[in-house]
Amino acid sequence: MAQNPRISKSSIAGVDFLSVTSTKAKNTVIMLHGFGASCEDLFDIHSILDPNGLFNWIFPDGVLAVPIGPHMVGRAWFPIRMADIEAAASRGGSVDFSDMTPDGMLAAESKLLNFIKELRIPSSNLLLGGFSQGAMMSVQIAPTLGPSLKGLILFSGTLINRPSWETNLPKIAKVPFIQSHGANDLVLGFNHAKRLNSLLVNSGLVGEFIPFDGSHEIPMPVLRKAEKFLSSLAKE
Repeated sequence: MAQNPRISKSSIAGVDFLSVTSTKAKNTVIMLHGFGASCEDLFDIHSILDPNGLFNWIFPDGVLAVPIGPHMVGRAWFPIRMADIEAAASRGGSVDFSDMTPDGMLAAESKLLNFIKELRIPSSNLLLGGFSQGAMMSVQIAPTLGPSLKGLILFSGTLINRPSWETNLPKIAKVPFIQSHGANDLVLGFNHAKRLNSLLVNSGLVGEFIPFDGSHEIPMPVLRKAEKFLSSLAKE
């Protein structure tokens, strides 16, 4: 097990974040949460994915405050219309976001890239990932971080901004990735996740697609596969 990891909360470039640092870690994972969550939402998975403390971990807060219930506020990377998703799910389908560039996404991209720049972590020592909206943001900013990026971890993301991604993803050909998605996901449809996987592979990235019999979630079998993915990268 990791010995005496240091857990702290801080802010850089206007982005609040939780971090876990280990004395033996050379590489860092930046993990982006989904819509309506916060930097604390995915925090606990670091102990599952990295039980030996081989990585430092950074969990940023989304750049937007969004209402999630009476007197409740979460964070997001860009706005979404939950009514559209719920309406499609009620019909047994899902919204096709593939050709959309969501309002606010490019502003979030700029803020995240500035945040990462201020962290001063070489791309060769950086893994980027997230859940749902966080996975989408990871794909969006990865090409700017360059082909030396150490890896991508994509939990329950989907294809958006397709024309731009088709142009930019080949710039990070050979970057390793792991992608998971629930076959019964009514929030972000499974078929759209498969289209994202095809785009990643056709762009030259090298990775594994992990389907599972579930919905919009990260089940334990997926976490175990992600642990093996990280462990293999730690040895490089």
